[in-house]
Parts: sequence; C-alpha cells; structure tokens
Amino acid sequence: MLLPGTAVGEEYIQAGVPNVSQRAGMNSNLFCGPAAVVNTLAWLKQARGVNVLKGIRNEDQLVSFANRLGSDKYMKTDNRTGTSLDGLVFGLSKYLDECAVPHQIDVRPWARGRAAAANVITFEWLSAALKADKCVIINIGWYSTDESRKSYARNGGHFLTGTGYRVDGEKRQLIFNDPLKTEKGIRSEIVAVDMDPGVMDGDAKPETQRSTLLLKGVESDLGKLAIIEFAVVYTVK
Repeated sequence: MLLPGTAVGEEYIQAGVPNVSQRAGMNSNLFCGPAAVVNTLAWLKQARGVNVLKGIRNEDQLVSFANRLGSDKYMKTDNRTGTSLDGLVFGLSKYLDECAVPHQIDVRPWARGRAAAANVITFEWLSAALKADKCVIINIGWYSTDESRKSYARNGGHFLTGTGYRVDGEKRQLIFNDPLKTEKGIRSEIVAVDMDPGVMDGDAKPETQRSTLLLKGVESDLGKLAIIEFAVVYTVK
C-alpha cells in the first residue's frame, strides 16, 4: 500500500506479511531468527506465488516450519544464544536452493571502527528495499548506555521482519513485525534516527561506532536502546 508522496511524507507497507510468534510452539524462545525469515517466505508465497512452503496452510504449520529452519540442517539456532548472522543467511539460502528458487541476498552491517564497510545500513537503503517489495530482516542489539562516557554496552540481540516505512517531515519510521509479539499480525512502528558517534562496549574490545540507525520506541529488559547491527535484504527471481 503506497500513499502518494507529499510535502509532508510517504508511507509504504507490504500488506499481508504474517507475524509468527517465537514463543508459540518453538523449540526455544530464542527462535526470533527463523520466525522472522518464515514471515518473509509466507509473504512471498501468498503475495507473489513463489514456490516455497509447499503444503503449509496455517499458522501452526508455519511455526513447525520455523522450528525446522532453526535446526542444524539450516540455521543452527542455539537454544542459549539464538541464531547467528552466518547461520541465518546459510539456512535461508539453502532452503531457497532446495526449492529451486533463484535468489540474491544482500547483507549490510553498521559502520564500525576504521575499516567500516562502504555499503552500510541507512534508512534510505531499507526504505527503498521495502518499496521494491524485497524481503527485509534486521538484527537489533539491545544496549545500555553511559551518557557521561558516550559508551554503549551490548546485552543481547533480536530479529525483526521489515514490513514498511513512513516519512513525515523529518520524522522517519520503520515498520516491523516482531516475533516477540503474540498478537496476530501486530506491527511495531519505530522511529529511526542516525546515531551519534560513540564507543561500543561489550563482549569484544570496544570499537568506535561511526554510522548506524538507533530505533526509538522499542526497548527490552536487556536495554533501553535498540541499535540496528545488520540487515539482510533478499529478492527472488
């Protein structure tokens, strides 16, 4: 659904994307990665007739398939640590190959340290992908912050399914289906802002962060800040 762009803004939503709960019938409550991917596959099947999810007709079957995607054959989702980026991309690509569906997967990180990637996550890149009806999965990190030191400490992560965006003047929102939500079809509308430079603290050596998106309006017991760490955008042919 596209609302015509005006002086004040534009909105685009991929209609019909389901929202599989990572808590309902999953092998663990850390299956947000498989659930976020299943949302996109179900949308591809329903909206575009792509040859995936054969024989799957209801939400219970989608949950069962998400468990399958999280298995060692595909994403290798760990019951303690969740799904890695490499595991998610490998499992998604392997499944699409099995379905004989040609595809292209683009993975972008934030810009960190001196060797920051040339192609990094921006609101413009994500919104353009959504408007082109590409599938978008993002990983956010939950952070606590020390304002006096301008430092951020990572406490955990989470996957979301991108479903749209909204621009209203200078206010930019990304719209997601969140596997943590239990309401069927619920969406989270989250303000995305460019993040000020700072020092990222956590399990690894602190690194200077230069460019990424901070999400306002979403928080967890693990942290008050949600920062996009990487995004997976894929398209099928």
